[in-house]
Amino acid sequence: MKDSKPAKTSDAKKKKKGGHGRPFKKNDPATGFIDARINRSGQNRGFSQVKTEVRELAQIILTERVDDIHNKKTVTMSRLEKLFRDWLASNDVAKQREVVQYGVGKVADEVIVNSEIENFISSNLDLLTDGQVERLRKGESGLGILGELLKDAAKIVKENKAKQK
Repeated sequence: MKDSKPAKTSDAKKKKKGGHGRPFKKNDPATGFIDARINRSGQNRGFSQVKTEVRELAQIILTERVDDIHNKKTVTMSRLEKLFRDWLASNDVAKQREVVQYGVGKVADEVIVNSEIENFISSNLDLLTDGQVERLRKGESGLGILGELLKDAAKIVKENKAKQK
């Protein structure tokens, strides 16, 4: 007869071994303990440090004073000012636009109104009331007036259906 060994249930219940290194500890407001390993910046620590160093270096370089010949005179200005002046004097429109946008803010992109709507309205002016035509002449959006026209048309269709019943 074979010796039957009971199943070892205690092995399955054993606590799993944790990772290597010092275990994580929560911040304790009572003792003031703060685990310095917690990264609350949302970025990789190395990247954050490099980004900060690059920003500081760029600020130092851009604020350095340099001599430049301007209108046959030697003028002392910051590197950033010289860069902006070079961009403005260049034939590249993109550089000129960048200088203006740095100065006054980004210009909003133009919203292009669908030309088909405008064509429909202009070819069907007889459907519009005199007040709507006048508002169009004053520069009101054709899209809003077209919306009113569609609402009026839907109302008439509903009324006609109600009369037929």
